[in-house]
Amino acid sequence: MQDMLKMLHQNMQANQKIGALEEKVIQCEQSDLMLREENSHMTAELTEAKMAYHDVSKDLERLQFELENAQTEHTPIQQENLRFKSQVLQFRNELEVMTQKYIEQVRLVEEMMSAKNCSEINKNLPSCDAIRLWGFKKSGYMMIDPDGEDGDPPFQVYCDMDSIPGRGVTHVTHSNAALGVDVMGCEEAGCFLHEIDYQGVSISQMKSLIDIHTACEQNLRYDCLDSKIMRDRTAWWVSRDGRRQNSWGGTPVGSGKCACGLTMTCVDPNYYCNCDADEEKWHSDEGLIYEKDLLPIKEVRYGDVTTDKGEKGKSIVGPLICKWDKKMAVTSCEALARDGVRESGNYMIDPDGPLGTEPPQKMFCDFSNGNLPVINSVDPGDIVEVPGGLLPGQSTAVSSRNDGPARSWEFNSCGATGRFGPTETMCSTVYDGEYPGFFVKGGMQFFITPKTGKYRVTAIAPGGLAAKKGAGRGASVSAIFKLEEEDELRIIVGQKGSFSQDRKFFGGSGGTFVVKFASWVHEALVVAGGGGSAGSDSSAANPDVTDANLKRGGKDASKTGASFGKGGAEGQGGLRGNRAMGTNTPGGGAGMMGNGQPSGDSRWGAPEPAISFTNNGEGNEAPGVGGTFFDASGEEIDGGFGGGGSGARWAAGGAGGYSGGGGGPDEGVSGGGGSYINDEGESPKSEVTNEGLGSVIIELLS
Repeated sequence: MQDMLKMLHQNMQANQKIGALEEKVIQCEQSDLMLREENSHMTAELTEAKMAYHDVSKDLERLQFELENAQTEHTPIQQENLRFKSQVLQFRNELEVMTQKYIEQVRLVEEMMSAKNCSEINKNLPSCDAIRLWGFKKSGYMMIDPDGEDGDPPFQVYCDMDSIPGRGVTHVTHSNAALGVDVMGCEEAGCFLHEIDYQGVSISQMKSLIDIHTACEQNLRYDCLDSKIMRDRTAWWVSRDGRRQNSWGGTPVGSGKCACGLTMTCVDPNYYCNCDADEEKWHSDEGLIYEKDLLPIKEVRYGDVTTDKGEKGKSIVGPLICKWDKKMAVTSCEALARDGVRESGNYMIDPDGPLGTEPPQKMFCDFSNGNLPVINSVDPGDIVEVPGGLLPGQSTAVSSRNDGPARSWEFNSCGATGRFGPTETMCSTVYDGEYPGFFVKGGMQFFITPKTGKYRVTAIAPGGLAAKKGAGRGASVSAIFKLEEEDELRIIVGQKGSFSQDRKFFGGSGGTFVVKFASWVHEALVVAGGGGSAGSDSSAANPDVTDANLKRGGKDASKTGASFGKGGAEGQGGLRGNRAMGTNTPGGGAGMMGNGQPSGDSRWGAPEPAISFTNNGEGNEAPGVGGTFFDASGEEIDGGFGGGGSGARWAAGGAGGYSGGGGGPDEGVSGGGGSYINDEGESPKSEVTNEGLGSVIIELLS
């Protein structure tokens, strides 16, 4: 009896499997029928086109015969014949383009029809764009494999086949994408975690998807009731590489603003986000994030949502959306601009799509004006071909391609804060006018002199940081230089450091550099030293130490407290402060040629040094990157871009400059950075007055 029951059970399982297979066969047969019908329709269209071409050819032969009999008496017929020949030639060219596109479509359809089952059809397709090209027109969930069979496993996405005619848009969804997450229950900055669960799709898989697309985006929104975002650094989002981002959707990364802050339309004009008004009424801040190297959003952190105070919010993160598979032509430069592409370069443009009569052409899309793109035909002798519009070795590129009438140019931090400099995207939203040869790499700004002449070059470094009046002032130095046409100037605009939220522990400010680069040699023209910072909110002012030095050497830190860091000399970095090998040691500022000495306190994370101008590195070791120190709370106390030394608990980082300032002692102040004016400069000027941000001014005098 048991054997019989077992046999019946096995028969039932077999019948279920047979039913599933039959259902799959029916699905495949339906797909096969659809494809065959589409193939038949396309074949009929081609046949009609060939018949039309045959009829036109017959008409042409007849007209040519009549023309031969009457060409001496009927000159107008000759002119009509030439016009008709031109039309036939154009028709023949269009037919050839249509035939080639049709052949490619037939090849793809035949490849699909030769697949053994539906899963085999889909398994190697990298994107929804590719699936749409293969003939699938209905939106829905599908499997894709962006990096191929030898990479990460395929994963499920939603394919939108309707929003862009003839193209597929890939959506990677996640939990709570539509409803959002209620934010409440804690007060400290970043205390509430909205972790994004992409439902089994890994960061590595999404990176592969992003890499094969020209444009990707993700929407970020916060609905707030008496809860802040950028104000007091209360909220932030985290990029795929785990880095905290100091900006909100709809703004350049690192701007410290929400979308209303760019348009100056926030409900409280004193702040850069609607939510930062911190009012007992509902507000909202929302926008798209387009930076492909940071997407997808890994998590979002919030604070200022104490329940008993009535504070709360709702966090809404949209799906990761990717468009325009790089292997396929796009419809226009304008379409790329609408989808957030800001990297100028060569793109394949096909205005009438894969079945149109116009063949794709390689075009240069210039997004440097920050608005609508400028479209030019590619000139191989003028434009270096760059896949995706990126110049070799650059993280960002672009600005003006013309010399223009301008005679002065001002450079600033473009809204960047902390240890890293700005990106080209940030500067393109700030600078107005033409900046010859301008681009940005690793935060360093590049400028090409438009003509031979005399230029006044001015470098202004930022002041230091302090809770009260303990901050030093940055230097302002300038001189007139004879520069040749197309001299390359490399510019680092110093930035202020960061500070801890719970106690006012400050990083050192960076120096501001203007350097001529020729024959692989850096020749400093002017360098302004940054102002030193205070160790805590109880540190007394000491301008003799914290003010930038107008001489080349960095200043020693104050001698109060346990110990102090020595300033650097002749382009070298400053030494760490406080207990030289113990806890709470801040970093020294970097110089022109030498890094600052990093903090010796690694209890909560490995500290990093401030980087010199001439260091040939990338990322955390790019020229001018500020030092960093990890506090017990998890916060980073960073030095400012331009070689500012990291802060530490109760001690301030040294300032950057031509030579770095020394890190400060307990409760004391750090040393200001050294300054420099090249001996070739005429009419040199120098002073220590700046308490604000850094900048560079270049003026063409003659």
